[in-house]
Amino acid sequence: QTGNFYKEIYLQDNLTNPKYTIKIAVDLTSTYTLYNLGDKLYIKLNGLAVNRSHGEMVIGSVDVANVGNITENDAKKCIFRSCEKNEVTPKPITIGNINSSMVGMYVQLENMQFNIIEVGKPFVSPSVSYDAYRVMEDCVNGDQITLETSAFASFGDMIVPGGNGTLVGVLSRDYYDDFYVIKINKVEDLQFNNQRCGPIMSTCNNINAGLNSDVVLLDQNFESFSTNVTSIPGWINTNIGGSGSTIYAVKSYNGNKYMLYSAYNNNEARSDVWLITPAIDLDTTTDEALTFQTLTGYNNGNPLGVYVSTNFSGDIKAATWQYLDATIANGPSSGYQSVFTNSGTVDLSCLNGKVYIAFRYRGGAISGITTTMEIDNIKVVGKKNNL
Repeated sequence: QTGNFYKEIYLQDNLTNPKYTIKIAVDLTSTYTLYNLGDKLYIKLNGLAVNRSHGEMVIGSVDVANVGNITENDAKKCIFRSCEKNEVTPKPITIGNINSSMVGMYVQLENMQFNIIEVGKPFVSPSVSYDAYRVMEDCVNGDQITLETSAFASFGDMIVPGGNGTLVGVLSRDYYDDFYVIKINKVEDLQFNNQRCGPIMSTCNNINAGLNSDVVLLDQNFESFSTNVTSIPGWINTNIGGSGSTIYAVKSYNGNKYMLYSAYNNNEARSDVWLITPAIDLDTTTDEALTFQTLTGYNNGNPLGVYVSTNFSGDIKAATWQYLDATIANGPSSGYQSVFTNSGTVDLSCLNGKVYIAFRYRGGAISGITTTMEIDNIKVVGKKNNL
């Protein structure tokens, strides 16, 4: 009804605990006027075809190489609605136990929230022509899954909710069958009324941050390190994503060195990789600011978030991290950007004592995010505190 599903009907074999699902490809728009959630349908299969398409098992018309849409006239002859009216109970699942047999099921996930990178953005950015993707995470173990929204959905320009709660939708695959996605019928399928499980957004708001700086507190361009080095003195470089073992490494291109990480073909269900600076002392300066540069390749999602902590002591999960609002490179989906993207001036001036900056990459097979991310020219500056 909201335009988020187009010429498709999902069927499952049970109202409460389905084992099997299949999609009907039909050349009908506004199918909600004919079929309601929970309707029992009978499908006359004679003369139709079945095949896997874009990661889903689909019934449709006979085509030369693929399953086509059942025409409107043929749909009247082969799709019949029973008079039964039922209520479908979404199947409770967790991101970690998702498998291909669940594709097409009406499912429910608890303790969900949008990745803080997505908070404040619309479901569909104005530049998107077809399907938009927003990364979501659960608060139990941090697993991620992507919410897919059609550019034609009536709620596309609405802002994604920033809280935490329950998600109900249809489990599916993206168009290229690379990763799992969730598609919702309406915004009300996201009941995110609870407080987020973290992290929080940094609230520094100093228009003078980074201006007239005369002290350099951190300056790292990675030029002094050999290619493929993963250990930077004083820095922490680790993957806390369960079985994850791959981490950032120094790479070089056209005479320039930088830190690179990608979840592409690393055989990890989840990559949660942290590159953390040495302690940066903000007690003797004012108007402190962070700048850095990023570049992406083969971008299929936004994996990088930048955070700051004032109480980090070696245990990433025990520390409190604040999300920093910086400009991160975004694109292209094939190949690499030609130049690095500047972060802009990231305000740190409301923080005191020793702080740590973290560049966190989240991706892997579960979320489907495998974007190559390059980071360079990390710098923190401030002004001498003459008080």
